[in-house]
Amino acid sequence: MEKKYSNLIKYVQFTQEEDIIHHLLLKASSYKCNGLFYGKLGIAIAFFEFGKYRNNPVYTDYAMELKESLPKIIEEKITNDFASGICGFGWGIEYMIQQKYIGNNNIDACSTIDEKIMAVDIRRMNDLSLETGLEGFLHYIMIRLSGARKRNDPRPFDDTYLNDIRWKLHFLQDEIISVGLRNLKQLFFCFVNIDIPFYKPDIYSFTKDLVLKSENDITAAKLGLVDGLAGKLIQLIDGLEKQKNLKYEKYFYNRRIRQFKNKRYWLIPT
Repeated sequence: MEKKYSNLIKYVQFTQEEDIIHHLLLKASSYKCNGLFYGKLGIAIAFFEFGKYRNNPVYTDYAMELKESLPKIIEEKITNDFASGICGFGWGIEYMIQQKYIGNNNIDACSTIDEKIMAVDIRRMNDLSLETGLEGFLHYIMIRLSGARKRNDPRPFDDTYLNDIRWKLHFLQDEIISVGLRNLKQLFFCFVNIDIPFYKPDIYSFTKDLVLKSENDITAAKLGLVDGLAGKLIQLIDGLEKQKNLKYEKYFYNRRIRQFKNKRYWLIPT
């Protein structure tokens, strides 16, 4: 009997999406890293997104299990960076709150991170990168400012710290900084000048292309958001969304064409 079913399994063909999901379900809960880019937090967000897209609570429940397995207390030894440290951790928590994946009671964790971030002298920060420098800090600062504005909460950072950021960004020349940092600079000045949160958090923007040609590639791949299976899952969702939107656009375009052809137009003499 066992041999019969084992032979049957050999002929079951899974899609790439299903293979990725199966592998993440097997491996993610025992993953040691907890950060946004390479750890459990990024994987949890990917499962929240996938569960929402598929309207399947199995995946959102698993995402919640991963989120609950993360440390409740921010340890002193954790770095401040975005990729693996508290900036990325706080961004992920605020993102999940804004997407209504988790409740507003999780904001306390972000408030603790706010205090730690304001202890860093941003004016002396020479690292401008997304992973470990100023660009990552600004992503966290902007998502917190926009989240507080939408909830009508007080600003999470005091005026002194916001003025320090303004000073730092003022002396950064657009020609020598990354496109991402340039956009964040513009968004920050828009926010502090007119108090409108134009910042829109986009988890897809942090992912990188990952080529998976076979099931062996999936088994050997990393699990995280940036260069792993969680990021590939986000990209698959984005691709499916675009296909669906194109399908709807084509449908309504053809519908308008049919309506146009069925109408009779009369020339009105002038």
